[in-house]
Amino acid sequence: MTRNRFSSITIAICVALVVISATPLTLLAQGRDITVTPTVSYMWAGSYQTLDGDIQLKDGIQYGAILGFGAARNVRAELSWSMLSSRATFAPYYNNVGTSSPLMGLDIAMAVHYFQLGAMHYVDKGKVQPFIGMTAGAVLFHPEKVMIQGVTSSDTWRFALCFVGGLTFAMSEKVGLRIQGRLNMPIYFSGAYVGVGTGGASVGATGGVPIVQGDIGAGLSIKI
Repeated sequence: MTRNRFSSITIAICVALVVISATPLTLLAQGRDITVTPTVSYMWAGSYQTLDGDIQLKDGIQYGAILGFGAARNVRAELSWSMLSSRATFAPYYNNVGTSSPLMGLDIAMAVHYFQLGAMHYVDKGKVQPFIGMTAGAVLFHPEKVMIQGVTSSDTWRFALCFVGGLTFAMSEKVGLRIQGRLNMPIYFSGAYVGVGTGGASVGATGGVPIVQGDIGAGLSIKI
């Protein structure tokens, strides 16, 4: 295991621990409807635009887990992690893109990790319960350690939002089937400003969504 990979895993574990520490532990201690849901899904990984072309991530199978607990009536708080093992390739816009571009020849392994915390609102329909919600947290793009024309690959962290919707089917008192879809949006911030004038003060930030990803999958929810 390289030092770069060890450092990335260490950072990922630290992020997960920080998010867990933000969970209302008093609710967990009271044992209020806690569930653990291993998940498997198919992710459309998307592409990232550059001046010369697109960096495309290969679609694939994503694995993850969700820790959920009752937070209020028809509302569940959720802590989740998911990981896609993919490849990143460069697709130039024009055939005459110069070979001097460090992106030429890019074809490397890439892992995408999402660490999220949020809430789901459920509609009580008996054994079948539709839900919708949103989560926020971080996404880690973790490429394999390579050097392309003098440029070394490195990890990239971004703030991320996920919009979630789906259904749960009660199979027994302790086990349920969860089917869901997610729209994942990493976000970067390029600047911030503070304005003061006769009309008052304002604060804002600028940024964007460099890539949009989506997944659909299922999991077994187990009450503990």
